[in-house]
Amino acid sequence: RTVFTPRFDVQETAVEYVLEGEFPGLSNKSKLDIQFTDHKTLSVRGVLEKKVLEQNKSCERPSGPAPISTKKIVIENTPTNKVKTWVSERAFGPFQRTFSFPGVIDIEDVSASLEAGLLRIRVPKKTQLTTRKITIV
Repeated sequence: RTVFTPRFDVQETAVEYVLEGEFPGLSNKSKLDIQFTDHKTLSVRGVLEKKVLEQNKSCERPSGPAPISTKKIVIENTPTNKVKTWVSERAFGPFQRTFSFPGVIDIEDVSASLEAGLLRIRVPKKTQLTTRKITIV
């Protein structure tokens, strides 16, 4: 299966990076995996499942007599009357996207939310660098 790259907007403020990605139809948060692969690289991966349409029951053999002004149409239950896809432009299946940040970030305070198919990840910048004096022995 081919892995697709989801679309994201990435914005930077004075205190954080905000990543917003589109995942239409995704409501199950367990289908997403967000993790840091190192101190500056964030990975977002998961699976976006396609819902399969079932054959519409109204397309089956009509019950009862047909109206006089129309011809009676009978659709037999054959493999040819299955759902056909005419256009398929949306991406489904496994996805992965990686982001590398230029500055020092606060990995401990990263937060994420998923609402109406929009994944928002807030990555705070580290405000203070800790210094450490090294004693020469």
